[in-house]
Amino acid sequence: MTRPSRKHATLTSRESDAAARARSWIMAMTGEPAIEAVDRVDGRVNVFRLTGTMGIGLLAESASKVTERPGVWSTRASAWVQRGPHGTPYLIEAELHSWDAGTEAAATGDRQWLDVPRRRMYAERDRRTRALSAELDRASLLDVSPGTVPSMLAGLSSVEVRSLAVDHVPELLRSATPGEREGSSDAGSVGPSEMTWEDLERRLAVALAEMAPETFLLVGAPASGHYVQFARGSSQFRGEAVSSHHLPPPTQLTEAQEVLLHGLGWLRPEPSQDGRNLYRDWPLPPPAAEIARVAVATLSSAYAIATPNDLQYRHESFGDEKVVQPDLGIERDARSRSTKPATSGPGTAELRIVVEQALAAWLEIDQVVIDADGDYPIRTGSALFFVRVIDGLPAAVRFFSPIVRDVSGDPALLVALNEMNARLRFGRVFWAGGQVVVSMELTGVGITPEQVTFAAVELANLADHLDDVLHGRFGGRVTFDGLPLLMN
Repeated sequence: MTRPSRKHATLTSRESDAAARARSWIMAMTGEPAIEAVDRVDGRVNVFRLTGTMGIGLLAESASKVTERPGVWSTRASAWVQRGPHGTPYLIEAELHSWDAGTEAAATGDRQWLDVPRRRMYAERDRRTRALSAELDRASLLDVSPGTVPSMLAGLSSVEVRSLAVDHVPELLRSATPGEREGSSDAGSVGPSEMTWEDLERRLAVALAEMAPETFLLVGAPASGHYVQFARGSSQFRGEAVSSHHLPPPTQLTEAQEVLLHGLGWLRPEPSQDGRNLYRDWPLPPPAAEIARVAVATLSSAYAIATPNDLQYRHESFGDEKVVQPDLGIERDARSRSTKPATSGPGTAELRIVVEQALAAWLEIDQVVIDADGDYPIRTGSALFFVRVIDGLPAAVRFFSPIVRDVSGDPALLVALNEMNARLRFGRVFWAGGQVVVSMELTGVGITPEQVTFAAVELANLADHLDDVLHGRFGGRVTFDGLPLLMN
């Protein structure tokens, strides 16, 4: 742990007997050599590290009285453990029992063990607790899906979830043994095949510290649409993490990802604020190392991007000034390779007007319908596609349609999708989260109503054709059955 614990006391066996016993279960059931306590939050949740590994975990306790046995407490301990940023986590559910003299006296009126010397009372407590443990304690080891929220968090309030040391998790996931860290910190220039998250964090910290006023830096994964971006103004430094509003349904954020993002300090915008991304503000000069840690944790843990090699970056000014490109060790976005930075184009409000006018003219209606997510849903035959205005620099328009649902991503399907992508002139088709999605994007720079209409027609034809083809070959469900029609 590179930073000290906050105001919470470091976990010790004296502080929580149930936690110490649960850690013994973990070591016995998983073969972990040792567990190092790191932090204790809200008196109920402990953060620990698997000593000598890149594994971390959370341990929560929830105690209740056993009504049929006066003086006996049952403590449910849930330990969520993960080895490394992308390792498969597992969950240990343990039920632990203990005896308390005060609880027994309150239930029965018998103060025998409260009136003896404290040493005798503690000895009796330990004796009875050992007997109860041998009789009643039990634990089970469960596999859980990567990215799921530990079941122990389900009953916590949103405030508790935000403060429950989830902000420790990404840092601990990247904490290797001292020898491993020394090896990576001395590394010089690395090629794309050797790039690690620690390399990216180190390089990103340098780039953020050197950002000139009125410039922005975006780092993201084009394949999934996840990104973080940072802008340096005259009085503050702002960061943004993409929200579900700007992501297609298959890659929208899960509850577990939302928890991790909140734990990393990302805030939801107020209704009165511009933009719909999560955001954080820092003073000037920006704490570059801290911001880089947050950015890498967001990309690797919250967004579950497998490797920095999946990322691209854009670094430009808000005007026409040239900027010095950083050495991030990842590819530069193709849109930023021109010698002159592209203009920022229209904002989302202006772009939305262009989109609505184009769609209304194409559909031959007075006004298009907008759904609760801010998208324009349009039915075409057996498919339903959406048009979304995406905030950013520049703003953009995304056309997408989940054309087949409840279909497994077996190799035959993925090969078929790859063959389709090799033939498609516009758009792309991919499988994610049990759905096949067809999608395409247009930049807002210089966009015209004719371009919006062209993209909508292309996407509509693709969706209505490919859903039947893929449904016939691989099963699943299409959105609609019935006669072809075009409606908003």
